[in-house]
Amino acid sequence: MRRTRERDWLLLTAVTSCAVVFALSAPARSQLRAPEPDEPSENPTVVEKAPAPAEKADATGQTLAGEQQRLADDYARLEQRLRRLAQVSSATDPARAALLKQAFAESKQRFLAGQLEALAKSLAEKDAEGGPAFDQVLEGQTKVQTDLKALIDLLQNESRAKAVESETRRLKELAKRLGRLIRSQEGIAGRTESGEDEERLASDQGEVADRTGELEGEVAKHDAEKKAAAEAGNADQSDAKPSDAAPSDAKPGEPKPGEPGESGEPTELQKIDSQKLDEESPLHKRLKQARDAMREAQKKLDEANRKGARDQQQKALDELKAAQAEIEKILRQMREEQVQRTLVALEQRFRAMLDAEIAVHDETKQLDKTPVEARSAEDDIKAGRLARKQQEIVLMCDRALALLRDDGTAAALSEAVEQVGGDMRTVAELLGQSRIDAYTQQIEQDVIAALDEILAAVKQAQQDAKDRPPRPPGDPGDGPTAEPPLVDKLAELKMLRTMQVRVNRRLKQISELVQGDETSDPQLRKGLDELAGRQHRLVEITRDIVTGKTE
Repeated sequence: MRRTRERDWLLLTAVTSCAVVFALSAPARSQLRAPEPDEPSENPTVVEKAPAPAEKADATGQTLAGEQQRLADDYARLEQRLRRLAQVSSATDPARAALLKQAFAESKQRFLAGQLEALAKSLAEKDAEGGPAFDQVLEGQTKVQTDLKALIDLLQNESRAKAVESETRRLKELAKRLGRLIRSQEGIAGRTESGEDEERLASDQGEVADRTGELEGEVAKHDAEKKAAAEAGNADQSDAKPSDAAPSDAKPGEPKPGEPGESGEPTELQKIDSQKLDEESPLHKRLKQARDAMREAQKKLDEANRKGARDQQQKALDELKAAQAEIEKILRQMREEQVQRTLVALEQRFRAMLDAEIAVHDETKQLDKTPVEARSAEDDIKAGRLARKQQEIVLMCDRALALLRDDGTAAALSEAVEQVGGDMRTVAELLGQSRIDAYTQQIEQDVIAALDEILAAVKQAQQDAKDRPPRPPGDPGDGPTAEPPLVDKLAELKMLRTMQVRVNRRLKQISELVQGDETSDPQLRKGLDELAGRQHRLVEITRDIVTGKTE
């Protein structure tokens, strides 16, 4: 079953990619150009009566209209497949199901199926001159291309994230093993210097050389697998027909659309994978040289050449430390890429939440304009619809919170999002009870203000990540664990201050609604309990940030 879902996932991305290729394919775009009446025939020896320009345009339009309609039908089936796969994956893989649901919602929001149907219809229609409205279709194709590309990026996000996550785990494990090798080699070097028995030293040196050789073999195997995958990818690209590629107006030597250099720099993982296939990776080379130096040191110890052995041991240590520095560099680069990717995803989600929350708040205010005594069952139904919309925003908030918790370096931001999610649930509950009064509207305003502040913090974090200077080699902060956080400590402290101000403001609002020292309103009592919990968590998070526990 799981293999079937994996194949479905690959098919899903492949079909969507084919849709983009068709939208930009050379035949489609070249045929959409209005035919010239004076174009020379491809075979000048054959004299035929050329069809009128309107007839040529009509024939071209009818052919493309059929192809466009087939594409629209294929995409409609693909859209439904997205929904079914999300339902099937919900129990076994909630993260993938959430991504598929988001892709389905994105497709509906962009009205992609409708756009493709409209393009087919436009190709079949006649313009004022009797032919298809090519200009209108070209404009529509450009928009469809952009929307489909955005959908592909969303669907492929999981694969990129998992690849980076897997590579990060592998490199961290390599770094740990390298650390143990370095400590073992330093111990043997110290014992050699202190005059310990050469025979025993030679045996121990051989054992460390064996462990280094095992690690080198694993790295060499991984490099060979990457090389085979890269060669297979190159072979697939070389087998592609020239007509399958989209035309480009780029000049020779300039990057084509979609290639690194126009839409953005290649990721660090892509840079790592783009090494020359006939060269060893720097990590493999370092480990090989370290192993060879250890073998030479073992040989010198067998010959009772203590000084020669010491020189080779130092050389092995230098190579091991250079290999460790190489891993740390790659890990830092991958972490920086992960931070940028996470921040971009968070910005998109918080912006969508903000827009949706503003719409709910506006509709709530509109409903509240009707006097209480004049409200009917229809108003209750409208309030219930608003409650369902609010629940959808809660789900969006939960997905954003999952991203932050997976990262684990932004405690204050995570708490802010969790508090916003709690307020959203309160609003949904109040709307479900048809409570559209000032208290509900005030919580909605708090949610909007909080989302606005969170969005600003995320955008600032993106800018900070871009402006952050690279750490020089040898910096004391270097190391596999010295990874840049999602947001810096100052931004976290600012977020804490904002949350404290919000707690104080909410407490004042509730106190103004309470008559006397106590209240019988269950919603107000629940609100007071939630504020007490929030205040306690703010104290804990502040302590963790100050003591460095979140780093």
